[in-house]
Amino acid sequence: MRVAPARKITRHAREIPRSGRARIVLRFAPSTEDIRIWLLEDARKHLDRLMNLVDRSRYHAHADAVMGRPAASIIDYAAATGTSLIVMGTGGRTGLAHLLMGSVAEQVVRTAPCPVLTVRRVSVADEASRRYQL
Repeated sequence: MRVAPARKITRHAREIPRSGRARIVLRFAPSTEDIRIWLLEDARKHLDRLMNLVDRSRYHAHADAVMGRPAASIIDYAAATGTSLIVMGTGGRTGLAHLLMGSVAEQVVRTAPCPVLTVRRVSVADEASRRYQL
């Protein structure tokens, strides 16, 4: 984030003589590219915290964040990098929501260039297991 220009502008604004009704308003309007970069950096930091060095070395694991339509981005990334396995969560949508919105995991499973392991959300899996307990 580019804060330095805002600091300089604020310093100058404080020096302007003003009446008691005047006020300083700071606004920041990042470009779409700035937002994209921040989102990717934040996602990469989050993924880095999830995958430790042991995971990376033992399993030759890699985590990355890309922008775009989720299913297409995952499939394109897997094809471009020679990924041997995609592991992804499922959203747990059912019924009308699934019909209308589809499933990223379902699209990836159907069209991925490699095997895909899907993992149900914990809350969905817990609910299903409770339903079928004796």
